[in-house]
Amino acid sequence: MKKLRGRSKVPMILGLIGGLIGIPCTLLSFKMTQAAGAEIAAAVQIYLYFAFVGCAIGLVFSFLAKRKPLLAGTMQLVAAACVGLSVIGSLVLNVPTFLLFLIGAVVTFAQEREVYQ
Repeated sequence: MKKLRGRSKVPMILGLIGGLIGIPCTLLSFKMTQAAGAEIAAAVQIYLYFAFVGCAIGLVFSFLAKRKPLLAGTMQLVAAACVGLSVIGSLVLNVPTFLLFLIGAVVTFAQEREVYQ
């Protein structure tokens, strides 16, 4: 049975950087909304959860970018969607994270794959 493996390390690096930037940005956004007041914190809380889950998914599945490129690309796209949803919910600190996950997913799908057994 033929197995495919990705050639490029770029999706893995972009996913790692996105996750390592996104988690502290999400935690900082959480602290900022708590300081702003209880009403704002309650309204933005669901977006914070989406951002945190998206960053965690992107970080974990970026390690699979070489071995299982289709799974890693799909999960980075899911992570970009979660973080993008939080950006719509006024968490502007996560814009770089969204872009890194999106570019990583596109590169994962566009890269050449090598066949190994």
